[in-house]
Amino acid sequence: KGIDKSTAIPDSDKKRIKGEALFIRSLIYYYANQIFGSIPYVTTTDYTVNQSLGKTNETELLVKIKNDLSESSSLLNDVYRNTDRIYPNKKTVDLLLASVLMTQSHWQDAETLLKGIVQNSLYTWQPDLSKTFKMSGKHILWQLKPLNTNDATNEVLLYYFTTALPNTYTLSDELVASFDSTDLRKQAWIKTLTINQKNYYRADKYRNVSANTDEYSIVFRLEEAYLLLAESLAQQDKKTEALLYLNAVKAKAGVTATPVSATKEQILSEIINENRKEFFTEKGIRFLSLKRAGKLNELMSVKPNWKTYHKNWPIPNSEIILNPQLNPQNDGY
Repeated sequence: KGIDKSTAIPDSDKKRIKGEALFIRSLIYYYANQIFGSIPYVTTTDYTVNQSLGKTNETELLVKIKNDLSESSSLLNDVYRNTDRIYPNKKTVDLLLASVLMTQSHWQDAETLLKGIVQNSLYTWQPDLSKTFKMSGKHILWQLKPLNTNDATNEVLLYYFTTALPNTYTLSDELVASFDSTDLRKQAWIKTLTINQKNYYRADKYRNVSANTDEYSIVFRLEEAYLLLAESLAQQDKKTEALLYLNAVKAKAGVTATPVSATKEQILSEIINENRKEFFTEKGIRFLSLKRAGKLNELMSVKPNWKTYHKNWPIPNSEIILNPQLNPQNDGY
């Protein structure tokens, strides 16, 4: 709020601070928008104003997020200010901005941004699945460092279990069955544990339970840019070019390439499938890609209680009590 008023902070630092702050706020808003739909858009630190703000509709909110990200991108540079890539740079912002643009069906604008990422010399394709979640990878756009030295990542804390029945999260039988037997991701990233004569499946992407020295929590990686780019190209009927990026992800996993004879609809379907297999337990990408494609109701086949209105989650009653302007509650709740 005060950065523009400062006379002592150097201009280069002012740009960085403001650019990073706008990006983080936009990231939070984008996920809040995708989860809850219409929500307030807050730009002041004055609680007397914020406690009574009404909701901004989804379409208008996406425009505001896009504008904030465009400003953020203009303020940041490609050069990382830490070699571990724990602070967002311009290309990190551009990846999120491309996601927002695709949510708005602005395919060509997204294509331009994504090509700027995949063709940038900062990033190198990582063909070795065993190195995908190692912090030193040049396929990583942005990652988060654990709070303390040798701490495990949050993903390990969520998903790791050994012999005891898991208290948190296992992979569903249906997800595991969706992989081809030859898919290297199934072999590298999924661990089968037999407990009390029943098979449980553990997400095995991050593995350092203690003495962690080489794993950070990856937020954005090059594979996401590839699949987003493939989607933006396919949506423009640039099928041949789309297949270059889709099949690069499939080749890394050792699965059969999508043929050049595939239709636009088949390519888009394959992209959704690859998003599921490549990014399970990462940032809810499955939910976002299905929602963007208007195919969330396909979850009915694996989630018996799924309803169409579940595309937006309920606004917590505790928040509505604090701010009645959040009424009406989302449909269905």
